[in-house]
Amino acid sequence: MRLLKLSSLCLGVFLSCSVIEDRTPCPCRLTLLLKNCSQDDMVDIFESNPSCSFLSHEAVRTGQINNRYIRSIPRGDVNVMAVCGLQKIQVEGSKLLIPVQEQSDSIFLYSRSICLNGDEAVDTAVLHKHFAVLNIRLEKPPADSGTYSVRIRGAVAGIDAISGRPLDGEFSFNPVAEDAEGTKYSVRVPRQGKGPMIMELVRNGEKMDDLDIGSKIVQSGYSWNEADLDDIWLSVDCARLNICLTIQEWEEGYNGKLKL
Repeated sequence: MRLLKLSSLCLGVFLSCSVIEDRTPCPCRLTLLLKNCSQDDMVDIFESNPSCSFLSHEAVRTGQINNRYIRSIPRGDVNVMAVCGLQKIQVEGSKLLIPVQEQSDSIFLYSRSICLNGDEAVDTAVLHKHFAVLNIRLEKPPADSGTYSVRIRGAVAGIDAISGRPLDGEFSFNPVAEDAEGTKYSVRVPRQGKGPMIMELVRNGEKMDDLDIGSKIVQSGYSWNEADLDDIWLSVDCARLNICLTIQEWEEGYNGKLKL
């Protein structure tokens, strides 16, 4: 998956004043056309200067603004970010941090560095999917009456909202089983870097093994650098500790399987 990279963009300028009038002190009227958002989505809009001192933060309901966000901003270079899906994530400056013992929020993110040098500017804000859902299925032997659970550990604890890059830190989450047998789980994980991602398999309260699912996912051809992250299905043979991995492309629904 491609990491979101900031690109400096001098947006189109629409002059509405006299050519002899000095408009330098006047702010720029920025319009963001929000894409990949439903009418009920809450989107947090952030603006900061190049030194990352924040100018403003506003949460808006896209349906109430008809997916058009308009704000007057001082002229010059500015970082503009739009984030959809914030719930438990903690915002510290440009850092979106996942609390320990929590999974990632369903984060969709737009970020761009913009040169505002005129009276008005317009940009289309396409929000991209910055999380993947790990859908886990445990395959127990027929005669196995043991109680299983899983824990996911990782080395990415958030996202830098300006660059879209993963932030190093501790990730740990114990999902609750989605079925009575305790064999189905799902976990939202953030965009990964080079660190490990481990699934801890537990039987009757005792750890059986640490499965390096991060390496298995990368070996399957999965890319954490795509603009929109695909979801992942893991089937674990509890007796042999083998993993069968399935990737489903986001929106397109293409499946590719690999047994590891």
